[in-house]
Amino acid sequence: MTDLAIHDFDEIGVPPGADAAWRRRANEDWVRRALDYQAQGMDMLLAGQTPLGELREAPSAPRLEAISACLLDCDDETRIARLRARGPEWFTRSAGELPDYLNWAEWLRSHARERHVRVIDTSALSAEQVADELAAWIVAERDD
Repeated sequence: MTDLAIHDFDEIGVPPGADAAWRRRANEDWVRRALDYQAQGMDMLLAGQTPLGELREAPSAPRLEAISACLLDCDDETRIARLRARGPEWFTRSAGELPDYLNWAEWLRSHARERHVRVIDTSALSAEQVADELAAWIVAERDD
């Protein structure tokens, strides 16, 4: 893919106790970065857990030529296995328990359905297959 900047939402750092106000500021910061890329004729892919509705609420979002979202998802059985594979120390470092992650995943699915967001089910896909699906989605979105 050419003319595509790829970022992870958390690369800006997530402070301890990050709340909704911080998330709104961070969303605005990312939208401004996207506007900088747009001015250079580039698209930006932002990986993270920010719902589409929250990004669209950023004050600068109306200045974007387009905004699209895609949810990389998996079934709960796969999610549980993947989270447990990270080991108990991961849960100790993270801010949540297993049910929290399952509830958040269901909320993101619901949000995606309500806003007609493309969902890629990664449950049975390899990392390479997920990348191929994501690349195909990007091409289709660019064509729109």
